[in-house]
Amino acid sequence: MKRSSIILIFVGLAAILQSCSSGKNALKQGDYYQAVSLAVNRLRQNPDHKKSKEVLKTSYQFAVDYLEQSAQNQITSNANFKWKNAVQSYEQINFLYEQIRTSPGALKVIPNPINKYKELTEVKGKAAEESYEAGVQAMLKNTREDAKRAYFLFTDANSLSPGYRESIEMMEQAKFNATIKVIVEPTFTNYNNWNFEPVVFGVNSNQFVKFYTPR
Repeated sequence: MKRSSIILIFVGLAAILQSCSSGKNALKQGDYYQAVSLAVNRLRQNPDHKKSKEVLKTSYQFAVDYLEQSAQNQITSNANFKWKNAVQSYEQINFLYEQIRTSPGALKVIPNPINKYKELTEVKGKAAEESYEAGVQAMLKNTREDAKRAYFLFTDANSLSPGYRESIEMMEQAKFNATIKVIVEPTFTNYNNWNFEPVVFGVNSNQFVKFYTPR
């Protein structure tokens, strides 16, 4: 048997074992989020799985409390992009909420899962502002690399809060400033009138390089 086939078999077995896990090991290691996720997944397959019920009952509140505290710690810190980090914690709480709601077996164990959609909306607005202002500061440095960084920051702002201020316009401006413009001219007379543009333009995988042909 080829080595690649053996590796694929082991990967497949690992995936199967992971899907069958009750989350007990994750709970022992203090990874409450993973413990809840695994327990809920197992209960979706087997609503009466005893170990998974126990793990879910024990770990769920710990997971929510840990993520809530993590979000609050980020918010009260002076860390860069603290609001974006808080968004991640609230999204994880909401993910567990949706997972439990869609698992009848898990819902019997946790009949009233907690969501943080209101808090998430608030921190997303702050995170959008945070990314937008960082993008503006990057643009002011007036270098290509900073323009690229600004592009991704404005993209984040628009993703966190669609249409936030002038994020779309600033994104386009940042991309324009970061883009290298390359003029492509033929080096020989094209007697057969061949179209070389698909060859030239089709291989460009860098979004910050744009090819032009003289007209």
